[in-house]
Amino acid sequence: MKPTRLVFVLLPLLVGLTLITLAQGDANSKIADAMSAGPASIAENATIIDWPNAEGAEMTVLREGTNGWVCYPSNPLVVAEGDEDPMCLDEVWQGWIEALLAGESPTIERLGIAYMLRGDAGTSNIDPTATGPTDGNEWYVAGPHIMLLMPGLNYEGISTDHASGGPSVMWPDTPYAHIMVPISGDEVHP
Repeated sequence: MKPTRLVFVLLPLLVGLTLITLAQGDANSKIADAMSAGPASIAENATIIDWPNAEGAEMTVLREGTNGWVCYPSNPLVVAEGDEDPMCLDEVWQGWIEALLAGESPTIERLGIAYMLRGDAGTSNIDPTATGPTDGNEWYVAGPHIMLLMPGLNYEGISTDHASGGPSVMWPDTPYAHIMVPISGDEVHP
């Protein structure tokens, strides 16, 4: 085979292998990011799901899990801003997220636990639909935390002041109310 033909045969193969290797590297970094959101004992066997890469696209399973937990890497919109917000959710929280994304009220029948051990990039404390800070939406950035959903719990009496340093209710008076529990310590998160 002439050298020019060999180049035409091998070049597409090399380009294809390079693209596959880059995609695998990107998937591996997203899996590592997602796993960093929860305790290793949960994250190592969790399903890892990536956010859609375009509007209307489906979420992609990067790795199948075996323990009923789902971990997500940081949202691409957040990463584009230089921040991170990976999370690990149990089945109750997964249903809650699906309801939130669909604009429906979630059904909470048992305790739900979610981890964001690397914190988040910021959200409104009162408006689940807010996409950025405004004068009245109590925007704040949370450090490492655990989130709890409680069936039938009247959140009355639990602080809504996220700056108090203790547990607080996020999105009170909405169907998406939940308890944020701040945590700290190098032994808990990377």
